[in-house]
Amino acid sequence: REDEEAEEDFGDHGLSGRKAGRSILVDSPVVQPAPACRCDRGYPRSMVEPALEFPIRIQPNLKPLLLLFGVHDDGKALVRIDGTSLTATFGRFHAQTDLSNIERWDITGPYSSLRAFGVRRTTFTHDLSFGGSAHGGVRLHFRNPVRAARLQNTDLYLTVDDLEGLGAALAGRGIPGSDLRSKG
Repeated sequence: REDEEAEEDFGDHGLSGRKAGRSILVDSPVVQPAPACRCDRGYPRSMVEPALEFPIRIQPNLKPLLLLFGVHDDGKALVRIDGTSLTATFGRFHAQTDLSNIERWDITGPYSSLRAFGVRRTTFTHDLSFGGSAHGGVRLHFRNPVRAARLQNTDLYLTVDDLEGLGAALAGRGIPGSDLRSKG
């Protein structure tokens, strides 16, 4: 993959940040985070920063059940962050919002297998889950509700494979968050 190759090219300089959404200025010896909305030359971030993709982890024993939601081994279960928006796709279901609409994020879990799979909503709340595994998820808290699965949602749980990587990518774009999993 391209992003892994870039990491190898700069690895001997102690640079990291591929997952944190940082830009490397090759004409400068100093590495700095990318500005919140614009790069040095005034171009929108979406034109200078490659999109980041985070596949939703699919637990092998849940694969048959996830077929009901249109989730196959075809890459249609992922979260994509480009310069200005976040798009989550889970089979036939989609959620999209501007990054500016994400108030904060949390890493939660692990979950019970019953809570972890499919497109589901918790009773008496306005959250939605795109779940493919029980290992944990990133919960996005929205400033304004986001329409997905014909519902208005104030929170979205995403069971991506790389929980810390998605959190770092959001933090790198100025969105605060934390890991709420117990460390014990």
